[in-house]
Amino acid sequence: MRQQNLNAFRHCAGAAILIAVLALGNLVGWGLVIKNIDMIQTANVVGTYSTSNSICDATYLAFTSQQEFYCWREWEPLAKGTYRQNGNYITITADANSRDIIVQGRELYAYNEETHHMECYRKIEKTPIFINVDFD
Repeated sequence: MRQQNLNAFRHCAGAAILIAVLALGNLVGWGLVIKNIDMIQTANVVGTYSTSNSICDATYLAFTSQQEFYCWREWEPLAKGTYRQNGNYITITADANSRDIIVQGRELYAYNEETHHMECYRKIEKTPIFINVDFD
């Protein structure tokens, strides 16, 4: 009887140790995941983006380091305002209207209200440049 109790105790103690090791492993694992998530950097959106390689047909977006954005087509200013980046999203605000833009690497995706489609803007310059437009 005493041997059976000792064996039962060993099994319970072994199971308890195994559960404790697994729980500790999970905590350490979650800590590594959280640290890796914290290390992910969001893309720097400062620069100039274009919807096309053609100067005449393109729509441009420019973002400055002072949290300002500009949108235009050749010779035609469309919008000027401020922006705030929150991870992989940019919220732009102009004339009390706000909308979100998705950031994916060197590309931005914005909903075009005229065509009712998502429009892709590719980064063409790391700094804001103003091509054939004047906002003053």
